[in-house]
Amino acid sequence: MKQHNAPKFNPFDKEIHKVRVTDLQKLVENRAAEGWYLQYLPSFPDDDTLGRAVASFANSDGGWIVIGVQVGEDRTAQKITGFDRNVAHRPNEKARDLILHQVTPVPPFESRLIKYSDKAEVLVIYVERGDDAPYLTHTGTIYRRDNSASEPVPENDRYAIAKLYERAGEVTESIEAFSRNPFANPGPHCQLEGYVYTQPINKYRLEGFLNRAFIKALRKRFASVAETLPGYLDFDNFSTSHGSYILRLTPAPKDYTSLSVVLELFHNGNLKVFIPLEGMPIPASEEDLYQVEKQFKHLEPFQDRVGRTQMAQLRVIDGYKILVTFTVLLEQYLGLLRQKGYVSPLKLRFRLTNARNTLLFFDNQGYLNYLSEYGPPICFKDEVEIPHFGGGNAFEVPITESPMVFIGILFGALGLPPAFLPNAMKGLERYVNDLKVRSKMAAKVLSLFDEK
Repeated sequence: MKQHNAPKFNPFDKEIHKVRVTDLQKLVENRAAEGWYLQYLPSFPDDDTLGRAVASFANSDGGWIVIGVQVGEDRTAQKITGFDRNVAHRPNEKARDLILHQVTPVPPFESRLIKYSDKAEVLVIYVERGDDAPYLTHTGTIYRRDNSASEPVPENDRYAIAKLYERAGEVTESIEAFSRNPFANPGPHCQLEGYVYTQPINKYRLEGFLNRAFIKALRKRFASVAETLPGYLDFDNFSTSHGSYILRLTPAPKDYTSLSVVLELFHNGNLKVFIPLEGMPIPASEEDLYQVEKQFKHLEPFQDRVGRTQMAQLRVIDGYKILVTFTVLLEQYLGLLRQKGYVSPLKLRFRLTNARNTLLFFDNQGYLNYLSEYGPPICFKDEVEIPHFGGGNAFEVPITESPMVFIGILFGALGLPPAFLPNAMKGLERYVNDLKVRSKMAAKVLSLFDEK
């Protein structure tokens, strides 16, 4: 993982996933000493030693823990002994479990297990400077790094404790500042805004972000899915901003000034996405209805259930179009991060603007049955935040998670209870198959839904 806020001292001069046996041996050769950013443990700890060390590094400026190193009186590395793999079974998992149980909240950390000999292993743990400080041990104590030791912060040291809380406040302010739409106001249109954050906040870096090869690969990645998105031509509008790239889908017919899908990808891996949720054309005559029904088989009975008078006062949105557009774009973004080696969970939040009197439409009989029993799921709120913005609130999801997990949350905000989403989705396969071009990404959308 690329970090820009790594500790001032790195005993290996390389990222943790690149550390090898020869790097461990250099600790002894270079007489690397324990200190503000490094701690050795001779064997795998069974007490709360590991929790104290992790918490102290997270509350300070981050650091490294190397388990399996003997130190001398001067606290320098004297010998790499490792620990018996038969005694410490599955050490990576054991260390993770110890940290999960001994430190609250759990700070960002990475670990690497290195086979040192036929019987011995060494575990290297890198702890990031934590953003959710203060980090407490299971005894409720706050530890900070003091030279080569993890020392408790006295309860009456109000200044030190206040500074730790300030750190968390700064991260919250950063999240809230990021969650703003810098582009043109959508006017009367409903719009979906999505904000995705890598973790730790503002510390990841996309490798090669400024290189021409990265730009070409980025455009190619998203250009490959434009054919899957109904009503659009291509991601052919590309520009830059301070520390970010902006990609815009050109609507059909080509119009560079109208409201459209916009992505803004930042050098730290964060993403902003804006998707206009435009209302469907509602047929006003029999001829109009005939033309529309060529595309939407269940539109006329949908109108009958909602009421034709009511339809004129509502913004009817094609639920399948939202699903396909959102899923395809997010899947491409997740694929980019995975390709770059990003492994940490992501944080995600949505905002719906101008959402009042919005009604979802799904072109299938199951949705019509829902309407008959429960009535139309109309959104009566002007703006919906998911989850509620403020305080840095966001959903945390694994990088391996399918984008489909968010669809239920999104449609729930628009009025449709997530429990009824499977009924509404029954016509998805027909919808995807009817797209102008049957692409690999269209098939991917179906596979993502099948996984859920």
